[in-house]
Amino acid sequence: MIIDINLNWTKKVQKNTIKQKTQKRINMLFLTIGINEVDFLMTHVSAAIGKRIREIRKDRNYTLEDLGNIVHRSKSTLSKYENGEIVLDIETLFEIARAFRISIFSLITLPFNEERRQEESERTPCSHDIFSCPLLYLYYYDGEYKCIRRSMIEMDYPNRNATLYLNTVSVGDNCRCAQIYSGHIQTNPFYTRLIFENSTFALDTVTMVFQSMLKYQTFLVGQIFTVRASNQPIGVKAIIANHKMTEDNNLRGLLQVTPREVKNIKRTNYFIIERVAEAEL
Repeated sequence: MIIDINLNWTKKVQKNTIKQKTQKRINMLFLTIGINEVDFLMTHVSAAIGKRIREIRKDRNYTLEDLGNIVHRSKSTLSKYENGEIVLDIETLFEIARAFRISIFSLITLPFNEERRQEESERTPCSHDIFSCPLLYLYYYDGEYKCIRRSMIEMDYPNRNATLYLNTVSVGDNCRCAQIYSGHIQTNPFYTRLIFENSTFALDTVTMVFQSMLKYQTFLVGQIFTVRASNQPIGVKAIIANHKMTEDNNLRGLLQVTPREVKNIKRTNYFIIERVAEAEL
């Protein structure tokens, strides 16, 4: 009995710690955009989060009743959440995010007024839409050789085309790379997918998937999948950015698979990437 009580107490402490850290990150988001948390939360943010929940729910083909059975809320309550009539607490956000199998920050889409949007656009060009930038920087960690690999992607966003320079020797020198691929871009409200093919060897393909999270980001965490005739298909965690990133231990830590991700792989048998790191900018 004592052991069970101690275990339950430990789990409760861990759960509260996670919620406190999440609340801290959310508070930092409000402070970053310079608004009053309470006033803004009661108006625009609740509506924005509710709209996001409705979009993801419909994308998952869930009815209000389906979602209600998972998160133990009534249809009327969920409807009020989606319409922004009720302010969602952290615990409810956690439950809904868990039901959708996404990060809690994927539900938080903070609206900006036009003056703020213009100010941010001038301060960080192209940061409002990473894939509209003409040149992107791609990074992944090579565990076999214990180093960060870098690549460059030239984007032709209006025509939905892209060129990948894989494993460049140095950032800015596209021609000195392992291989060049031609590809195209596929987008929807929840993720962007880039599909590349080796023009000289059709069996050599590279697919990248980066899920959308917060607006005005300068980098995204996602996955790369490669298929080659010379070796087995592989999947790797990756970061795509609209600027050169410092190749230090911080970047290495973001690129390496975390213990929690390994645990989720063992539990679900899916290669799922945690995206919390994107909200810590």
